[in-house]
Amino acid sequence: MAWRATLLNTLFESSYKFYAQHFKGHKTPWGLTAKDLLEHPPGSLGHRVGQYLRDNGFELLPKLENHDIFHVVTQTPTDVKSEIGLQYLLWGNGKSSLYMWGVLLLGAAVLPEHLPYFLRQRARGAGLESFHKTDFQPLLKQPLEWAQPVPKRLAATHSAAQCEPAR
Repeated sequence: MAWRATLLNTLFESSYKFYAQHFKGHKTPWGLTAKDLLEHPPGSLGHRVGQYLRDNGFELLPKLENHDIFHVVTQTPTDVKSEIGLQYLLWGNGKSSLYMWGVLLLGAAVLPEHLPYFLRQRARGAGLESFHKTDFQPLLKQPLEWAQPVPKRLAATHSAAQCEPAR
């Protein structure tokens, strides 16, 4: 799998800037570094994202910041199989983009032995309340739990409990 993972990594490294420029042109980069995020309160989404970036030697990709947030809130690792799995999870959650479809198809073609895992990730995404369109930037100082997707089976109970008057 080593050469296939290298191939997929190379394709990502050579395409994400083009994707951000031409398909995310309307978005404003957050302008935050891992160090900036680590200054958020401990236990917050921002602090946890900062830890994730620091621990993996990453920085936020301008205009693609939600990608790293998705890793944190879904607890998805960053190996090649898991990166593709994350795209399947997002597909199951309702996301659709040309870039995502390229990853889905290429991932299944290059790593067909992982298709059962990819399809489990899709089902996992389908079982979560929609989160792929969430604007996470305003949530960076909030507790991580506020940003984590809620399973659909709990969503009705979760919402009803929030609406009940205190006794």
